Amino acid sequence: MRVFQAIGIADAVAPLETIPASGSLRELSTRRLYFLAAAQDLTGLLSIQLPDRSLTIHFRKGSPDLVDSTHGEDALASFLMRQRLVTPEQLGQAQRELGRFGGELLPALFGLGLVNPNVAMESLAQRAANLVGQVLLSFDGAFS
Repeated sequence: MRVFQAIGIADAVAPLETIPASGSLRELSTRRLYFLAAAQDLTGLLSIQLPDRSLTIHFRKGSPDLVDSTHGEDALASFLMRQRLVTPEQLGQAQRELGRFGGELLPALFGLGLVNPNVAMESLAQRAANLVGQVLLSFDGAFS
């Protein structure tokens, strides 16, 4: 009769590798990068450089806190206009007041009362999910 020794979960799971400072998405996929950041509760910025845009995810304790893109179609201002959440006049007013709000458009729009956060949140969450989807579906590029 064989006797098996019970091992704990910690003994059975290999430690996760650390995320390199930079590299190719062909060597380390965006899905793996995202998993590593989430599984290790990391706080930091993951930047993905693609041929036509850069995508960034700011992680806070392993969760995406802010997602952004440099592509014109993904720009927050363009998105808000397409969703009819702001008018060009409101956008201009907020952009003139960016200095009061740390240079950030969304806090300016909320702070000036030009956009109701309760109305905008669903659309903003969908935008963030779409940008994360773009990151996860990216295969050719670099990361840092």
